[in-house]
Amino acid sequence: MNNNILNFFKWKDVFSLLCAVFGFFAIIEVFTGNFLIATLFLGLAGISDYMDGFMARKFSFPTEYGANIDTVADAVAFGVAPAVFIYFYGGNYLYLLISIIVMCAGLMRLARYLCLSKESENQKGTKVYVGMPITFNAIIIPLLYLLSEYLNFNLFFLTLISAYLMISTINFRKI
Repeated sequence: MNNNILNFFKWKDVFSLLCAVFGFFAIIEVFTGNFLIATLFLGLAGISDYMDGFMARKFSFPTEYGANIDTVADAVAFGVAPAVFIYFYGGNYLYLLISIIVMCAGLMRLARYLCLSKESENQKGTKVYVGMPITFNAIIIPLLYLLSEYLNFNLFFLTLISAYLMISTINFRKI
């Protein structure tokens, strides 16, 4: 078997890499205090993640490699980047704790998804996700940032609700 990375990599996997790159850019912008630009990069990460899945379904070539690289990209863009955002925006130990909880819940959710997807490979028509997809952080973080800025009150403690929803057994309909 040829283990050359190019034998695994498909052109649609570029969207997964873009998702991770945009998550990385969001982290850089947070470090420089540009929270609004960071939210834009999180949104772009969400769009890239959507495009990756859309292309895989549209052209019927999802691969195990593609699923794995997508999961790793999601961990960066929707787990680590939001945690960094929450901590630096909150700026204290309470928000450090909240950011750790949100990141760990997201990583646990991704791992459970991989386990469940392997169990249900024969059920291709599955219409629900168990627990809120981590990708929703691409919407939640920018929304909470804008509300916090508008209301002049830090609302990122509300991300604890999203952390709970990610690790819950509540079914979320696939879009």
